Amino acid sequence: MAAEGGRDRAVFLGAMSVFVALNIPMIRFERVMRSANDRGIVALELAGSPTSADVLLNGWGEAGRRAAHRSLCLDFLYLTSYTASQVCALRRVAAVRGPSRGGRWARTLVPVALAAGGCDAVEGVALLTYLHGGAPAAPLVARRAAQIKFALLAVVLANLASSPRELRRGLLPG
Repeated sequence: MAAEGGRDRAVFLGAMSVFVALNIPMIRFERVMRSANDRGIVALELAGSPTSADVLLNGWGEAGRRAAHRSLCLDFLYLTSYTASQVCALRRVAAVRGPSRGGRWARTLVPVALAAGGCDAVEGVALLTYLHGGAPAAPLVARRAAQIKFALLAVVLANLASSPRELRRGLLPG
């Protein structure tokens, strides 16, 4: 169990480092999109229809479309990093809490975190497909995937936010 905890800690710290580093270009892309019409990538994720998506994309102009494309491509690394860090954190909470209800709940949330990452990937593929002229249904697929992703992430993050002591025990430095 100690070796597993050490591996989780290493993966967690590595994944969080990647996550933090990826925020630099992601924020730049977001600024480019928002500079045109004050709406960012989440608005595209939730557009839901070709008409709504086109309003955003046309409002962003060519620079905003390029920024959206780059953001969506980079999002695959982003979702991998946040999913890996959440899985490691949930495993740590489960290990510290043991067989208690809280431990069982944290273990149950591991596949929920993985499903959220999967929904983010589906959303990204749908939006990239639409950006490249495909599938009119893609914005709706992206919207549904994003809605499910946000709901799943809310549950996972609420559990982790309620577990600071467990996270400090062996996962976080210090």
